[in-house]
Formats: sequence, C-alpha cells, structure tokens
Amino acid sequence: MVLIMIGGIMGHVIFGIVVAMFAKEQAEYQSKYFLKGFQLLKSETIFIFKIFSLSATTKSKLITSNVIITVISI
Repeated sequence: MVLIMIGGIMGHVIFGIVVAMFAKEQAEYQSKYFLKGFQLLKSETIFIFKIFSLSATTKSKLITSNVIITVISI
C-alpha cells in the first residue's frame, strides 16, 4: 500500500516536472511572439490614427479609438 502511494506521488512529481518544462517553453515562445505582435499592432494603430486624422470627422475618430482600445484589451 505504501509502495503504491510512493509510486503515485513519484509519478505525479515527474508528470509535474514535464508539464512545468513544457509550460516554460510555451511561455517563452508566446511572450516572444506576443511582443512582436504587440509592436506590429502599435505601428498599425499609429497608421490608422494617421489616416483618420487626415480625413475624418471627430465621430469616426472616436469610433477608431474605441476599436483600438477593444483590440488591445483582448
């Protein structure tokens, strides 16, 4: 009985370590690409703002800023 319990605990520990290693790699991978994506998003939003500040009314400017805020919050 005790051996089964120890075996179960060891299995969980090993499984936990494997999952943690995988999660760490995923986190590094995602953060790298998230930063790239965020930089792209930033340059795109600036571009959109430039377009809208050139030719648009105040109302559509507000709509754009709302859309951008929504995109960032997601």
